Amino acid sequence: VEVDLKVFLDLLRPLDETNKLGPLLIQLPPSFSFDKIDALEEFFQILPKNHKFAVEFRNESWLEDKKQVGSLLKRYDVSNTIVDEPLLPIDLSMTSKDFAFVRWHGRGEKLWYNYKYTEEEVKPWVTRVKEISSKVKTTYGYWNNHFSAFAIENALTLLEGLGKANELQKTTLGKVKDYRANNFTGIKAPTLDG
Repeated sequence: VEVDLKVFLDLLRPLDETNKLGPLLIQLPPSFSFDKIDALEEFFQILPKNHKFAVEFRNESWLEDKKQVGSLLKRYDVSNTIVDEPLLPIDLSMTSKDFAFVRWHGRGEKLWYNYKYTEEEVKPWVTRVKEISSKVKTTYGYWNNHFSAFAIENALTLLEGLGKANELQKTTLGKVKDYRANNFTGIKAPTLDG
């Protein structure tokens, strides 16, 4: 895997050299449970120090011993990915020295990410992101609820709630809301049952 990682990072070099590369996400499969912590540490040992990494746990067993998991992540300066999704509780643990990484997958039933967060659902995240941001130098956010471009609208709503939206972003948010209200019925996402 070390050779594959090197090839992957070489492909990303143009983004890195132009300062357009944020943290790299290590998204573990749901089958990757806490009993594989030694394998995860072996992988962390080969991570280059000149890149930022975040890990997204998708198995609840990683939440059972938060102290040991947090210690591992801190040792390698890997950020715990703070996730909003239907299968796991929100874990606001931060483990990197200088950045946090938040992912909003959505709360859909068939496909989590076929979801538009309401303004009421975004509001608690404004408070959470303010709290997170007060503890680190940089906070990265990634909205994965991509059907019908919901991620864009939700990201702009969060920026506006944080008081960070510039005039163009505010105007764009208004246009998106007007468009949805007047013209858009939405795109039906594919389902697993056909």
